[in-house]
Amino acid sequence: MLHPGPTPVRLTQEEKSLIRDGIEKVFKNLGVSCEEISLFGSRTQMNAKGGDIDLYIRFKPTSKPLDEWGLKAKIKIALNDLLGEQKIDIVLDDMQKDLGAFGKLIQNQKVELWKKN
Repeated sequence: MLHPGPTPVRLTQEEKSLIRDGIEKVFKNLGVSCEEISLFGSRTQMNAKGGDIDLYIRFKPTSKPLDEWGLKAKIKIALNDLLGEQKIDIVLDDMQKDLGAFGKLIQNQKVELWKKN
């Protein structure tokens, strides 16, 4: 049986690799385990044009609270350094809080870019 290839998104392979590398570096520097990086929003729609990069990032919960605003800022800085100036929106999921209806929407439309084995 043939398995379908990866779902196409409006990012190049190089952009996907840079996103993964940048996010992994930020999490590694904080000593936090990143578990999944997915794309959602307009960049998952091949017939759309433009649009910001909407990222869903799932990570293992930590024993100490994380400053999520600070973490998002560090990720955006790292990605803008690697990709050039981009509009980037980030949803962080520590697998403990309920993301509500927005979380369900993301789960239904996200396209996985990377997942820890």
